[in-house]
Amino acid sequence: MTKDPYKITVKKSNGSIERFDPGKIAQVVQAAGLKTEEAAILATKVALWAVNQNKAVIKSSMIRTKVTQMLKKVSKSAANLFIWYKKNEG
Repeated sequence: MTKDPYKITVKKSNGSIERFDPGKIAQVVQAAGLKTEEAAILATKVALWAVNQNKAVIKSSMIRTKVTQMLKKVSKSAANLFIWYKKNEG
């Protein structure tokens, strides 16, 4: 088992839980249009925000909201694509 430096669990909208993984955030915002370095920086900022929540469990909707807020500051077009994707996935 790999070490979990964040010790945060994400509760998804379907009730499932998974380990917090900033790499997933970087991957999805890069797919939305950010450069690799921008995606890594944004994911790190979201991870810091998550740690500062001082919660063992964070809802995925809270993370999605924070990603959207931060993404809008970096790239409105990437934010719009991220929002569209999240509304239409599933």
